[in-house]
Amino acid sequence: MTRSLKSAKLSDRSLPIDVSFTNSYAATLHFAIALHTYLGCDDVRKAGLSRLAGRAFSDKVGGPARVATESRWWVEPRIWQTYDGAFGPMRLIDHCVEPIQRGFKQTVVWNPHEAGSIGLDDLAAGVRSRFLCVEPAQATRSLALAPLAACAGSLTLHASGP
Repeated sequence: MTRSLKSAKLSDRSLPIDVSFTNSYAATLHFAIALHTYLGCDDVRKAGLSRLAGRAFSDKVGGPARVATESRWWVEPRIWQTYDGAFGPMRLIDHCVEPIQRGFKQTVVWNPHEAGSIGLDDLAAGVRSRFLCVEPAQATRSLALAPLAACAGSLTLHASGP
């Protein structure tokens, strides 16, 4: 598979990231993908994302699949939720960042916290509760890309606050 980061250019208030994939194999390629975005926050238990009401999600850590009834606030020490549907802009309440995605059918919201991050060498102790991943994704439903077919997606992180 050929993959390319088409662009990642910081502007005054946003960072657009465009990616594309081309199946260079002779057979259909099935794969999952997530663009990992670690958004800083003071405490993940006090952070939240707006505009989640009515979205179905599965929860790998905290119970069965369900529908968000309001903008979701995270009070659990560990989260791993997959929301159906590409949507945006959302807003990270803690720091006025709006992740806007295109070309992906799911969004993964994730933080392992201290207990779930054992073995993740790239996360130092004490930092693990100070970020929230909001990832454009195809996580639970893989993509099927025919030979020589291409697909693309994008994520723009927009600063919406002062």
